[in-house]
Amino acid sequence: MPEEITNSTLAKHNITRTEEDHHQYYNSSFIVDPDIGHSYWVNLKKKDGLRINDMLSKSYRRAATVKLSFDFPFYGSIVRNVTIATGGFLYTGEYVHSWLAATQYIAPLMANFDTRISNDSLIMYHDNGTAFTVQWEKVKLQDHPTEGDFTFQVTLHKSGDITFVYQNVPVIVEQIKDDHHPVKVGLSDAYIMDRTIFYVRRKTIYEYHRVDFRKEDIKNWTVIHLSALPTCLDLKDCISCLTEDIGFEFISSNSILTYRKLKTLFVISINMIHIVKHLFHCCTEVKLMQ
Repeated sequence: MPEEITNSTLAKHNITRTEEDHHQYYNSSFIVDPDIGHSYWVNLKKKDGLRINDMLSKSYRRAATVKLSFDFPFYGSIVRNVTIATGGFLYTGEYVHSWLAATQYIAPLMANFDTRISNDSLIMYHDNGTAFTVQWEKVKLQDHPTEGDFTFQVTLHKSGDITFVYQNVPVIVEQIKDDHHPVKVGLSDAYIMDRTIFYVRRKTIYEYHRVDFRKEDIKNWTVIHLSALPTCLDLKDCISCLTEDIGFEFISSNSILTYRKLKTLFVISINMIHIVKHLFHCCTEVKLMQ
């Protein structure tokens, strides 16, 4: 997998960040309880159809894309392919690029894991038709392998809900070094845009929303459950999306210039960008109402 993004590589590659927006997509529950943790833990080794990725289980900074058997809604978009990374996260974008860890990720524990260090390290996954679970088992940090093994899972539910479960976390997550690899726990919806300014090519990361749990006290059998809130995808037509109160707080026109894609077409807007994204094909219908 290409070079991961860290604080130093951001400066090296002339990348800037924009502020997050104010939309709310998920309600979250943070639970530290062994009984609840066990109830959320998926015993993959007893599941028919379990897949162990041999390449990911013996590599460093690598990723593999898997096709889901169901539509998974993520930040108002339907996802059918997810990319599993050795670094403890999933990438949900359509195009694999050098900055996976900076854009559309679902990260139970993004860190500098190297599955080559131990023969016991495994990366496995299972899809039952309504839920997709990925497990990083007994993975070690490349720069601190003696700190112990990490074992954790992420489950993507057909409803859009996301669950992180941690079976073994030997160190405090906030103390994991990010010198060689970013350390993140949570979600992000962001895109990279190439621009040329004064003959200098710059990459700008537009981050619309982020859920961050890195500073939380994640221990053994911690559960983080993210419940997806309604978006326009849940409504039946364009008019409902414009009139229904689904809890979005749209930012002012002058506060941020955002950038989205609609399949292969990039749509640029200043206000109500999420409506533009999901209702582009409905413009005629909306116009007739005016």
